[in-house]
Amino acid sequence: VTMLPVLSSPPLSVVPVTM
Repeated sequence: VTMLPVLSSPPLSVVPVTM
């Protein structure tokens, strides 16, 4: 599982992505 930073509206969200 890789932590993928994703730009969401105001904050910066870190989304767990299964690689």
